[in-house]
Amino acid sequence: MSGERLSFERIIKKDGQLGYHQCEYIPEVGVNGVVHGFYIVATDVTARRLAEKSLAETARRLHAITDNIPALITHIDADQRYLFVNSQVGRVFKKDVRTMLGRRVAEEHPPERYALMQPHIEAALAGERVQYEGVVKFDNEERFFQTDYIPDLTDCGKVCGFFAMTFDITSRRKSQRRRAENEKRLRTITDNVPALIGYIDSQQRLQFCNIHYRTTFNFDIADIIGKKLIEVYDEKMYEQMAPYVEIALT
Repeated sequence: MSGERLSFERIIKKDGQLGYHQCEYIPEVGVNGVVHGFYIVATDVTARRLAEKSLAETARRLHAITDNIPALITHIDADQRYLFVNSQVGRVFKKDVRTMLGRRVAEEHPPERYALMQPHIEAALAGERVQYEGVVKFDNEERFFQTDYIPDLTDCGKVCGFFAMTFDITSRRKSQRRRAENEKRLRTITDNVPALIGYIDSQQRLQFCNIHYRTTFNFDIADIIGKKLIEVYDEKMYEQMAPYVEIALT
């Protein structure tokens, strides 16, 4: 009544159900500037508000799940812009993930890191599911990641973006590296001992042997690892060994 136009939403109750109206109050102003009254335009927006609430609940649930998975999860559109980023990304890269939304992948990563990602991104946007591993440096420390890109397809099969799921596999890769180093050290020692040294598991499979197996029996070491003794030696030699192998395995 003071001449101000208003727009607001009001809650109504009909048949025991909550509904929503979007209301416009429009002053009727005379030629002399005096407000004589106002018009009311009320639009039923119940369906829209319920859909928005459902969408918000879905988004909340999605964040609750993805923020507690030990993986970096993002959704990227066909223009390579971030549509969704879980909190794990922020914890790893030490940034507010909200600032990433709407920005392109190339804007969020150093050129050398994006150069590693680019061919895989292009493959995903071409409709191909991709998996690759990469190394990233944080605080002068190498971190290893395994990434999956899953194309996001419309109902008609058109690629409109892709989902990215990245796992930190640093511990696993470091463990593999230590194991390889230990095996190299073990092989260096055993190859320089003047004896045949092997390891046989409970299934009588040869799991390790030093270089003297090759020099003595002319075995291809790579070919015999994992095979049973009866497959490695001829029948006569295996018959000689068998009773002692059985005793050792008890």
